[in-house]
Amino acid sequence: MTGFGYLVVQILVCLLLAAALGFLIGWLWRALRCAREHEAHLSAWAARLEEAETACDAAQTTVTSLRAEIESLTSRLEAASSQEADLQAEIASLTSRLETASSQESDLKAEIASLTSQLESGSSQSSDLQAKIASLTSRLDAASSQESDLKAEIASLTSRLESDASQSSDLQSEIASLTSQVEAGSSQSSNLQAEIASLTSQVEAGSSQAAADAERIAAAEAEIAQLQRDLNACREASAKQAAAAAAGAAAAGAALMAAQDDDAADDDGAADDAALAALRAELDDRDARIGRLEAQLLAMEQAAGAPLEPDDLKRIRGIGPVLEKLLHSIGVFTFRQIAAWDATDVAWAAAKLDDFPDRIERDDWVEQAKAFYADQLRAARDDAS
Repeated sequence: MTGFGYLVVQILVCLLLAAALGFLIGWLWRALRCAREHEAHLSAWAARLEEAETACDAAQTTVTSLRAEIESLTSRLEAASSQEADLQAEIASLTSRLETASSQESDLKAEIASLTSQLESGSSQSSDLQAKIASLTSRLDAASSQESDLKAEIASLTSRLESDASQSSDLQSEIASLTSQVEAGSSQSSNLQAEIASLTSQVEAGSSQAAADAERIAAAEAEIAQLQRDLNACREASAKQAAAAAAGAAAAGAALMAAQDDDAADDDGAADDAALAALRAELDDRDARIGRLEAQLLAMEQAAGAPLEPDDLKRIRGIGPVLEKLLHSIGVFTFRQIAAWDATDVAWAAAKLDDFPDRIERDDWVEQAKAFYADQLRAARDDAS
């Protein structure tokens, strides 16, 4: 029973390794999903960061344009103020000249009145007074004409002054509006810069976490590969032990059949046959568990988006180029996928292969795929060692 006990221990070790492998596969699948979520968050943050930077650049450009326009309007306002001061000075000068002309006109009128009274009182000096009156009258007309011209010029300058004052008021209001726009743009630019800083820190934190997740995933994949190698070695050792046990049981059965007169020996042979049958059943159950774990691993890899490298399915007897294309169209690419098929999977695949429904069972695709997959595992183990 020493060989049988050792075989049982080997089976238990294989089951423990298979359970550990299933646990690590589940943990790896969860880590892959978390990594993909982190990548999605990083992409969203990067897009928001790019939008914020674009908006910040646009706001800064607008602020620069508004400042240039304010400088232009300010220079125009200064020129209008200078022109207004010049006009006010010219109006003051013309007003002074108008007052002087008015004073001269009054003096001339008084002198004309005096001369007229003298003319009426003395006829001898009449001609001289009349000449003087004529001269004063012409001077009065000239003063009146000059006064009219000065009044017209003052009215024109006053109108220009009022127009410049109105333009200056418009420029000041426009400058005030642009200044408020500049302040609003500066505030928006500050907010955008703060948001850019926040998004940048989030992107950096997400990148570091994604790198840590990638390292954890790589370590888990290496550990799974090691466990897979250990599991394969355990399976081979179990197979060898089963073969040795079968050979021993066969030899014992032959010896017991030759000694039919010994009833106790017959009882021991029956017990050995029962133990061998139980061992074979346990080995079959173990193979079924391993098959389910391999199918689970395949499903998790497909759910996580892990790429499958296609095998040459035409190596399986009964699969040609046409059937290989049909299998690819339903998502079957590797020996491992076919090796993991059960009766339900075989029925499903047969229904998909309308023109070749019986080829799977007739040519025994599943067993052939198991053999090819076992060769792949041995080659991988040899490469690893």
